[in-house]
Amino acid sequence: GIDNVREDSKGNLTANATLPCDEILISKILGFGGSIRVLQPQKVADAVRNKAETIFSLYAKEKRSPSEPLQSL
Repeated sequence: GIDNVREDSKGNLTANATLPCDEILISKILGFGGSIRVLQPQKVADAVRNKAETIFSLYAKEKRSPSEPLQSL
């Protein structure tokens, strides 16, 4: 679980946690969108970046104009 949370002078929070490094963890981190950044371990940061790049590449291949609405699921 989360061991401790610190807030810096800019209001950013840093949390230390002991969790298994697996797909569930990576999915939970990605669920925060652009509001979270993994500082360490590098293995987890790399896994998050790789998954985000994979997701981006799925959508980057689509050709649509910026004014065209996204298709619903």
